[in-house]
Parts: sequence; structure tokens; C-alpha cells
Amino acid sequence: MVVMMISTPLRLLKVVRTELNLDTVIKSGQSFRWKKLDSITATRTGTTEDGEGEGQEWALANMDRTIVIRQDNKGVHYRSLYPSQTHHATIINDITNDTTGKWLTQYLRLDDISLKDLYSQWRLSDKHFDNKLNLDENHDRLTGIRVLAQDSWETLISFICSSNNNIPRITLMLDRLSTTLGNKLPHPSNFNQQSVVHLDKPFPTTNTSDQDAESLYSFPTPSSLAQPTTDQLLRSLGFGYRAPYIQHTAQSLIALAHEQDLSPLQYLDTLRCPKHQRGDTTMTLELAREKLIQFKGVGRKVADCILLFGLGWDQVVPVDTHVYQIAVRDYSFPRTSSGNLTPELHDRVANKFRSLWGDKAGWAQQVLFFDDLKLPSSSSSAVGTPEKRKRKRDMHQPDKWEFEPVPDKTKWEMELEEIMLSTPEAAGRRSRRRMTITTTSGESVDKVLVKDEEDVVGDDAADRYPTPVSVKVDRVKVNKEVVHKMHKVESKRRKV
Repeated sequence: MVVMMISTPLRLLKVVRTELNLDTVIKSGQSFRWKKLDSITATRTGTTEDGEGEGQEWALANMDRTIVIRQDNKGVHYRSLYPSQTHHATIINDITNDTTGKWLTQYLRLDDISLKDLYSQWRLSDKHFDNKLNLDENHDRLTGIRVLAQDSWETLISFICSSNNNIPRITLMLDRLSTTLGNKLPHPSNFNQQSVVHLDKPFPTTNTSDQDAESLYSFPTPSSLAQPTTDQLLRSLGFGYRAPYIQHTAQSLIALAHEQDLSPLQYLDTLRCPKHQRGDTTMTLELAREKLIQFKGVGRKVADCILLFGLGWDQVVPVDTHVYQIAVRDYSFPRTSSGNLTPELHDRVANKFRSLWGDKAGWAQQVLFFDDLKLPSSSSSAVGTPEKRKRKRDMHQPDKWEFEPVPDKTKWEMELEEIMLSTPEAAGRRSRRRMTITTTSGESVDKVLVKDEEDVVGDDAADRYPTPVSVKVDRVKVNKEVVHKMHKVESKRRKV
């Protein structure tokens, strides 16, 4: 039989749910490219034993292969799907030495961190943490949350995209980026058992001509994002003001690596926590943060996310508005008059949590951060639904992306949209092309501008001032009445 991919046998990584709650970890806002499948395909065991059929199947386009995983009561089932043109030696090495399993163990930090010990430590040192876990509704939901050991380059770009953004939209942006500039990899929906390699049998016969088959795409390399056309391309993909940041970061990373006779990934590896580096190193947390902030689009909070999720600095507590509100609401942290997350305030909040949680404070923060998100299960990124397939077809029509609504409007955004859509100018025009109207803090009433999101600029803007009002409304002329109404909403928001 002719198949579209070459697959490794299904294997099992034994881990209990108290050590890893896979679905929760993937949805917890630290990784954005795992795809949730509609049904179990590549990880079906074919048995009716206890645990079969449980859990959600997830897929990640990872470098040269698609990794498919699913957790049930026995552990994490996994296999890799390779493009049909992959050199046989790579697949044989995976089957013989389980390179995918070793990668997963390291990625999930199962080789060096015991959550049982950490949770016990945090419950003893932090009464609020203990009370959270004692609630019946939280016992299963908040256990098994780990910090992942992600690719440092992907983490750098992902969190540049996170500024003034939310999880669904970050996911969408990275999907577009990978589809446009990444390498094509197999999609689990095309899996069948005939594609599985057995070393005592000949390799399956593959078909490389099916260009219409659904696919996943790996994350782009630094060189692919350092091209002169990157800025314009990313703007067409809806990246707005982040486009030049990403281009400049890729170019700067390549230049810095070249100065030290390193590859870009090797340069980022020099910023890792010494515990995760080979040989002697003088790298400190402060120096690693300082070097990250040199990249455009990387401020304090973004740098700390990269340090925690991509470089192994487990003690780092990234402080955003969620974490700051947790400190004020649940830990009696004094509220500042302005509420702006200055570097000094960032340090004070982070130091308070480190004193409570110790050298794995970033892990404890991730548990409470996820609890504060209150994400519904339906918020995950599904692959293969009719809606997603339609979005995939739209991938080749970038003009549609610029005007795609931003998910999860705030109450201020909804109020401003209601004002705009209630004006006489809007009547009869609601079928027209949509645009963004943004007002930023500090602009006087006669200087309210109509502009795209890309014009709300500033490194790590979300850390320095409240999120600007940014809503989708019909293309209308902004007259004096509307300007005054917009100013009223903006003034009200600034007083909160």
C-alpha cells in the first residue's frame, strides 16, 4: 500500500497525572503551537484495556517530524510522523534509540523535577496555595502543571508576539507564520497503520505527489525571518507593529552569533541557566535578562517569560497584570496609585513570590496564573474542524487576515464598539470592510486618531501602561460627536 508518511511505532511514557496534566499544561499560556485533534488517530492503541479512549490527542510540528501525543491513565502515548522523503537513517535512529521519547522527557521536564515534592513544599510555605488546592473544583484542575523546556528561538519570537495580545490570537499568528515560512510536515489525520516502520520489514512505499493533503508546518528558522522582505510579509499576515521587531530580532541574533562563531541557537543556549548548560559558564540571571532586552520588542516581562519557558531559569516570576492582581488580591501586596508595572514594581512582586516559593517560583506562579485565567475547555486550538479547515484555506488570502476580529474584547472595547456602530454614519454600511479604531492613553480629544493596531507601538507596551482601546468597527467617518464619545470612554477607562 502507498502511504503519505513514515511513522514510528506507538510508545508509552509512563507518568501519573499528578506529575503531568498534559491538557492543562498545553493550554496554560506557555506554548502556542500544539494542535488539538478532533479524534484519536495516530495514538490509538487498538485495545479495550483500562484507559483506552481517554485523553485528547495533540500534535506538534517539531523541526523534522510531527510528534503526536495523548495522555490516559497509563501515561503519555506518543509516536512521530516523518515526511516521506526523510532519510531512512533518521527514522531508524528514532526507532532504535527513541529520540522522540528522549525529547519528550526533556521537553516535559520529567527527568529532573518531581511535582509531588514541589507541591508539598509550596503548600507548607504558602497557605493561599494550600487553600487553592484544597478546593474540590481545583484538586484535579490545578495538579500536574509543569513548566516546559521549549526551544529558545521559538520562545523568543512567541513572546514578542504576546505583547498586547491574548492566547487565541498569539496561536493564530504563529500558525500563519509557520504555514508561510516553515517546512511542511505530516498531519495526523492522514495517518494509517501501513505507514508504521518495523525494522524487520521493508520501509513502506510512500507517495510524495499529494499536494492537497492537510499538513502541519515547522517553526521558521532565524535566517528565514531575517530577510529584507520579512517586515512587509509579516504585516500582510496581521503582525502589525510586531513585524519589524521580529525581523530586527532575527537579524540581530544572527549577527551576535556570528561575532562569537556560533549558530543562532547556540548563542541563545549561552543564556541558559547554568544547570542546563554543559561545561563551565559565568552566565547569571541578570546578564541573561540584559542580553534578551537588547532585542527589539523584548521588555522586562517578555524577557522573563523567555527566561522561564525557554532558558530554564526556574526561579523567574514573569509579572504581568494577571500576576500583579494575584499579588494584590490574594497576598496583601500594596496596590500602587498608578498601577503601572515599572521595573521596580516588577522586582518587588517577583521577590515576594520567590521568598514564598523558593528556587522553583516560576513553576508555582504558572499554577496560579492558569487558575486566574479560568480558561474554558473550548478555548483550545482544534485542528480539523470545518471552521479550522476554512481558516486554512484563507491562509493564502492575507488581505483577510488584517481585518480579522481580535478575540475576547474587554468591556471598554465593547462599549466603544457600541458607540461607533450606533452613529448615523454607520447605518447601512455594516457590510463594508472592517478596520481598527484605536485611542491611546494620553491623547487629547482633538488628537484621537483612526489607525491600525501596528501604530500602537512601544517595547513591551502592556507592561508600561494599560492596554489601549482597540476594537473592530465599520469603516465610518469619525465626526466630532463620535470623538467626544470615544474620549468619554477613554477617560472612564483611565480612571479605573
